[in-house]
Amino acid sequence: MRESEPPTGLLPSPRHTIGDPVPLDNTPMNAILRTAFAVVLSCAAGAASAERVYVKARGEVDLAPFTCQNVSKSVNVKRICYDEREKYVLVSLKGIWYHFCGVPPATISDWKKSPSKGRYYNDTIRPGFECSEATAPAYR
Repeated sequence: MRESEPPTGLLPSPRHTIGDPVPLDNTPMNAILRTAFAVVLSCAAGAASAERVYVKARGEVDLAPFTCQNVSKSVNVKRICYDEREKYVLVSLKGIWYHFCGVPPATISDWKKSPSKGRYYNDTIRPGFECSEATAPAYR
């Protein structure tokens, strides 16, 4: 290779045009780049499943066992996270997380379908499913 030529495998060949896939040869540099990319992807996937929130009157909770839904059309309710096995719901109200125990799946379904998530919360969830640290399920 002459000094004026770029290293092979890192730049497209002059035979390719824009939009053509660029073949990469099996140089050590390309192997390192592929490995680094795979590591970054696996770390990003692990970080996504390790989300934790601070719940008022409870403390930190890992959201891994929960099914969460962002709520976009509500002034107060921002996110609903539900663990059906434990019948335990976490709700973010303007960024503050609260918890409720013994909430049946049908109630969660009705809440998610309701035209006003805030009204449903005030009328059904808050008065009907009080939860304390002692009655909340234990998560490890």
